[in-house]
Amino acid sequence: MQAIKEHLKNVALSAFDNNVQKKLCEQFDYFCLEVLWKIATDPKRPNKRSKTIKIIISEERLDDYANLSSASQKDFDDKLTSFLKHRLDSFNPDHQANYDQLPPVEDWHFIL
Repeated sequence: MQAIKEHLKNVALSAFDNNVQKKLCEQFDYFCLEVLWKIATDPKRPNKRSKTIKIIISEERLDDYANLSSASQKDFDDKLTSFLKHRLDSFNPDHQANYDQLPPVEDWHFIL
């Protein structure tokens, strides 16, 4: 299952710029990838980070993915990338959390 999670991490990251910080949450049975990046929205905070996006795919869906044909896995990968790009088009990474607080988190559940 770890190989599938690593593969899906790479697929998901293809929707983002290269300058993102990412963390694959390996302690869960389901897929969970946290992504954030620096945003230049506050001159007083040049290192301000975006809201965190938490991409989630259920354990059941991961099990299904493992049993798909190569063509169906490719289709799943394409749909995941499309889903993320579509969500990013309307995503506002800015927030009002203070510098001593963690940025807000948005959960993005990929359900096919």
